Amino acid sequence: MSEISGLPAAALDRIIVEHVDPENLVPGGIDTCIHDLIKYGDDFRFGLVGITLNNEHKVGVWTKVELAGRHVEFMPVARFDRSETSGSRVRVPHSMRLLWGVVRYNRRIPRVLLQAHRVETGFLLSYLRRSRFIQFIHNDSNGLTGAHSDSSWKGLGSVYRALEKRVLRRAAGIVVFNRTDGTRLVQARPDVYVAQTWFDPQVYQRANRVKWDGKRALRVCWVGRLESQKDPLLAVDTISQLLKRVPSAELVMVGDGSMRDGVIGHAAELGVSESVHLLGSQDRATVAKVMSESDCLLMTSHYEGSPRVLVEAGGTGLPVVATKGADPDGALKVGSNGIATEQRDPALLATGLIEACQYSEEDCCTAAEHRAAGPSVKRILSIGVA
Repeated sequence: MSEISGLPAAALDRIIVEHVDPENLVPGGIDTCIHDLIKYGDDFRFGLVGITLNNEHKVGVWTKVELAGRHVEFMPVARFDRSETSGSRVRVPHSMRLLWGVVRYNRRIPRVLLQAHRVETGFLLSYLRRSRFIQFIHNDSNGLTGAHSDSSWKGLGSVYRALEKRVLRRAAGIVVFNRTDGTRLVQARPDVYVAQTWFDPQVYQRANRVKWDGKRALRVCWVGRLESQKDPLLAVDTISQLLKRVPSAELVMVGDGSMRDGVIGHAAELGVSESVHLLGSQDRATVAKVMSESDCLLMTSHYEGSPRVLVEAGGTGLPVVATKGADPDGALKVGSNGIATEQRDPALLATGLIEACQYSEEDCCTAAEHRAAGPSVKRILSIGVA
């Protein structure tokens, strides 16, 4: 590790600004997006302005870290743990703590193309910097500000729209991972790029699993944060319904969050505790392994942007059964790679699981192959490049 003050040691093409800790990545979501942009964006020299827990890194000082197999210039502007769930510090949103650091160390950020992954970050950059910036929008804005959100934006739709309007005017490019918001934003700015998430084919590979024949346990996996948006309680309700028809069924849940105790308690109330296994948060290699050992993926989200876990499952040849809100891209096709139910009904989801686990692994892989990381990343990184 080498540290310098002032500007980074190497000339950079693009700097990502986000409350991400490169040494403590969270599987899925924005962290995975940033990881893969760096991994597959080999034509770019990246910098990262983020957060740290490593006491060897000084806040406001540029250093080098290894991320996605590459050396990246990194400047932490805040020090905190994103997994904190109690205490006075938690009351201040993570993004606000990052943005205060960006303001404080603004002069140490070179004037190159910047990349923001939240509208509040882009909003600040539009006032604070003369540098050009690319705005990434990852989630469905109605869901993000709605009743089932676990975000600080819950109930603040008008404020979010005001920031979004400013960002839409000032950004050099807009990348939206949500078809509904994309359609809306294109009306105001025709060059908005409506993107889809991708899977990393080096991690998520065809599993060559043995199709479920009714003679062994039916293995269902669920991957996500244990938060209201993902509705993990509906997953427990679904396995309860499935067990009435397939007594050997089991549900493996990968992820953690504030609803963990609620999930455990709900499983106990329904008498299905022995069939529900909580693995906690895991790295992508472990998630891929769980998928390869499963017969179907269950998704129960109220809303999503462009869900990465769905296409990652496809990379392993795993069929998916999801609520309609969990498949905004319309990626699931009945008889091919999965089923999206119109109603949030655990009985319907259970029926879907029994049907979908008979789908062809090859068909599931074929449906996902056009969303491999390499080509997807290169298209996105070309946005806003003069």
